Amino acid sequence: MRRLLPLCLLAACAPPGLGRSGRAIVNGTPDPGHPAVGAFAGPPGPCTATLVGPRTVLLAAHCLQGSGSSSFSVGGKLYPVAEVRPHPDWGEVTALPELPSAFSALIGRFSVHDVGVALLAEAVPGIAPLRLALEQPAVGAKVTIVGLADGVKQAGESLVGAIGEGFVLYGTKGGMKGTNVLTCMGDSGGPTLIVEEGEERVLGVHSMSNCASYKPGGAAYVQDTRVSTHLAWLKAQSDDLAHPREGRLVDLAPTRDLGGEGARLDAAAGDGTPAADSGCSVGARPVPGGWPLLLLVLLLGLRPRR
Repeated sequence: MRRLLPLCLLAACAPPGLGRSGRAIVNGTPDPGHPAVGAFAGPPGPCTATLVGPRTVLLAAHCLQGSGSSSFSVGGKLYPVAEVRPHPDWGEVTALPELPSAFSALIGRFSVHDVGVALLAEAVPGIAPLRLALEQPAVGAKVTIVGLADGVKQAGESLVGAIGEGFVLYGTKGGMKGTNVLTCMGDSGGPTLIVEEGEERVLGVHSMSNCASYKPGGAAYVQDTRVSTHLAWLKAQSDDLAHPREGRLVDLAPTRDLGGEGARLDAAAGDGTPAADSGCSVGARPVPGGWPLLLLVLLLGLRPRR
């Protein structure tokens, strides 16, 4: 049997010693808003999920493992799930090449491609789906972490502590300058929201945290799976995903630095140094000697013919 590490998949382990029975978000507050965030029931356990299309629900891949029926509860109504589609490459690793090794050693393991969709048997009326974020936020950007367990929806504010190709980190562990808002059992798959173009959009879905070993006043750590770098896969699973500009998800790639998108870590000395920004121009380059060449062609064309 696999040994349970302190860093836990949020649908799979309960936090000992916290006296919580699935209450959403450690160090959060009751959240009366975000109507598109609801409860997902099914194997392997309860999760939080987000309506991102009339009949499309976004959540974590590890919430969709196992067999059996499942449902999504939102707006006071239960909606049966017709089909679940976890990302086929979901798994766990002990390090991410984008993160400094010293910081990775503090965490122990990471979840990769932990994203999936559940297709509902019918559309959800009267609730506007949340749109997906497309842009890469800066380290230190404000976010709202939302979770729902046992019918209690809570939220808390934090900051982006590090971001890479497929992940976003928040919290205070390793010197990150976030808050001690912490996801835990039942919050898996829920959204972290960021303001983009004047509205809240889904930046990531909750994958892991250190809630099992967290003690009040200690350092918190939350890992999300980044949504924008999974847009192509999400588009292939559903054609009714909410798109920020078109209303549907179209063929738009997330904003990226084509010269390399290394993780950026907001941490104290010894936990890693932020990667330097890099990039390259993708615009048309001027042809060397282009103007003299053009002038020569024009002069030859104007020469009197004998």
